[in-house]
Amino acid sequence: MEDVKYISDIISKALHLEGLGISRKIANIHRNHIHSIDEFYFAKSEILRQYHGGSSAEGTSTIESDIDKMMVVPGVIVCSGVNTTQKMNCHIFEMNSNSCRPGFTTLIPVHIENSDYDLFQMYQKDIRDLLEKDERGNLLLSSEKFHQFLLDIPANIPPDKRALPTHYRHGPAATCVETDSHGYVAGESGTEIEIDFSHGLLMEEWPEEAKEWITRQRNYCWPGKDLVEKISNFDCHLVPVGDKSSNHQHLEWRMSFLLCELELVWSFSDIQIQLYFLLKRIVKSEIEPLYPDQLSSYHMKTAVYWYSETDDITQWTRYDLLELVKHCLMFVSGCIEKGELHHYFHRKRNLLFEKFIDPKGKLVVLNKMKQLKENVLPIVIKLLNQPYLDGALAKSSEDPAGFLGYCRSLDFLGPSFSKTCYQNELFSLFKQAFSVFISMVESEIETLCRQWKYF
Repeated sequence: MEDVKYISDIISKALHLEGLGISRKIANIHRNHIHSIDEFYFAKSEILRQYHGGSSAEGTSTIESDIDKMMVVPGVIVCSGVNTTQKMNCHIFEMNSNSCRPGFTTLIPVHIENSDYDLFQMYQKDIRDLLEKDERGNLLLSSEKFHQFLLDIPANIPPDKRALPTHYRHGPAATCVETDSHGYVAGESGTEIEIDFSHGLLMEEWPEEAKEWITRQRNYCWPGKDLVEKISNFDCHLVPVGDKSSNHQHLEWRMSFLLCELELVWSFSDIQIQLYFLLKRIVKSEIEPLYPDQLSSYHMKTAVYWYSETDDITQWTRYDLLELVKHCLMFVSGCIEKGELHHYFHRKRNLLFEKFIDPKGKLVVLNKMKQLKENVLPIVIKLLNQPYLDGALAKSSEDPAGFLGYCRSLDFLGPSFSKTCYQNELFSLFKQAFSVFISMVESEIETLCRQWKYF
């Protein structure tokens, strides 16, 4: 047991040095970079709001990570009731979730505004063209037509001004492939990365079902009251993707808590974010090949949210990392057996609905999860892909005591660790600051003046 604790310490230190580092400080560097880029975008357009999400924003990127961006559609507000929004100069839609599975809704048009500035009119589209009647004759905003409108946008940009590559559909997003010229995501310049670009509709307030997250009783310290209060003031959005099991999927929209979820990850301690990172890698390399498209990074992030809330994270140290990986794997395994993993903000939404339908595939995954728990050390060392740790594991024949013996001579475990860690964080900071600087230099003077106040 003591050996496992010291090995956890080694793995935690290795993660601090992995790529650009997996730690709270690195995540906060990513947070500041993302805030800068998104604010610069707003300063440039003065109307359009863009938010980054996914691994690149969280600070948990790997070489296979993609970039997620969400554009908030201007001039559209979604409300639960119409009393407080009738005087707004925008398109107004009302949510109706009566016939939808939790986490999804349909949108009833309340008011269509005739405005000089309208995202749809800019691309020769009337928002009324995106409305469609359901089987009862109710007029609703079609998520399918809306998404197709987004996919068609690049084709409507004049060739001499076209900056967007060809997009294809991926869930609620329009996905394209671009080159990571600065190595921001993959760590190496010139690497091709996927960019998932979605559009969200702003909700006037949090959906009623999600307000339970704000008020529910918590027995431990995470998330703290200040963090809960801060997140409760963030915007929520609707993205154009419906419930796959629904007969009117093309008319449904999914609730998104992108900003809230990002803030939670940015609040993670070193151990929380390292736990999340390892679980993501385990799913990608060990579970996905066995039964594709069942478990995702989002499921593992949700598991870390729930486990952090229901345990005393003040007692978590880097010596507990491997045990925490085991516990979370068992937590997820229990969720798979029950077929139920609650969305962290919208508790009634089951993230495992219609997952693991095939009993044989489900059994294979459950057996694999058990095997991972029992052999977590070699699995995690392999995922780190660090030659010096791989060599120590091979020489020790995977014996924990022998592995520790071979690791004692590794430089990064000694007094040089703090210095190397600091240099790694400094390099990451300079890299993100340089990226921000480049984005400003490439701007026009007028835009640069607007950006400067945000900088």
